[in-house]
Amino acid sequence: MTDCEHCSETFEDEAAYLRHLGDEHPGEMGPIERRRLDELGGGESGPSTPLLVAGIAVGALLLAVILYTLTIGGGGSASASELGELGPAPNPPGHQLGPAGSDEVYRPYSIGSAHEHGPISVNVDGQQIDFRRPEFQHPREMRAFHFEAGERRWHVHATGVTVEYALEATAFGVTNTSFAYDGVVYRRGSNAQGPDGWTVVTNATVVYEVNGEPVAPETYVLQDGDSVSVRVEAPAGGSTNGTTTNASALA
Repeated sequence: MTDCEHCSETFEDEAAYLRHLGDEHPGEMGPIERRRLDELGGGESGPSTPLLVAGIAVGALLLAVILYTLTIGGGGSASASELGELGPAPNPPGHQLGPAGSDEVYRPYSIGSAHEHGPISVNVDGQQIDFRRPEFQHPREMRAFHFEAGERRWHVHATGVTVEYALEATAFGVTNTSFAYDGVVYRRGSNAQGPDGWTVVTNATVVYEVNGEPVAPETYVLQDGDSVSVRVEAPAGGSTNGTTTNASALA
């Protein structure tokens, strides 16, 4: 039994006594009594410290999950709200895109709404592409994405620029499973068909990465500072089909 020091009431346990203090004598409670009452969940000052810490931790975890889903989740794809409308592939001056040139791509929009940059590396069967060369710099013709001023870094000046659009606006034909450049189509699968005058390399290695993670170039939207890497290799031993005459779309 516990007697109240401030009145004549008696209580069977400490919990009942502490609640009585909180209800009837809040101004006369000491710090230890207040802490014990808070731990019981009966204080007027809000939830107990352990409960408050737990709530903060849960909230932080939920926020982290939401941010991960928005920025990384989805296998390197963009949300539908970021992608523009489907339209014709870009037509970079001096270059042919091969079969990918007849595919539709997600088109950038709101030209001038962004000014973003990032590094890029494209290696095609051992050849490291030098984007400082004039044939890859089209700032006037390709306003949404281009290289300029003799720089290697990419420039984005629009919203919704996908990796596919960026590469095709420069010089290369792109799908999720193939890469075309300088008269050669590199394809992961065994489909050896291609457009007239093009060489098709089947069972090739075609890798698209952003910040070290594989992405689907047709739907990944570039963000400021993204590091883009493209690696294309013919298979060891050779699986090259000569110049083809049966035009068809990429697999």
